[in-house]
Amino acid sequence: MKEWKQDFTKQISANNKRNVREVEEQKQAIEDAKNASNPWVRVVDNCEMNKDQYVGDKDVSRMREAMISRKADINKQGGMPK
Repeated sequence: MKEWKQDFTKQISANNKRNVREVEEQKQAIEDAKNASNPWVRVVDNCEMNKDQYVGDKDVSRMREAMISRKADINKQGGMPK
């Protein structure tokens, strides 16, 4: 029983460390997106772009294509003017 408890405690500790690291990576990604010159990066990141994982009932394929093309247009121009 002691051995199981030690293994269980180690597993919980490892999971906690991994979760903290993932949260920090997500926070850093959000900060990087905020500082990016292209605001469409944040818009696209907040929307489900994979049609197979989209859970809505409506067809949003045209909206998805428009957002992706707008992001690409701004990238070609070198970012948004400040």
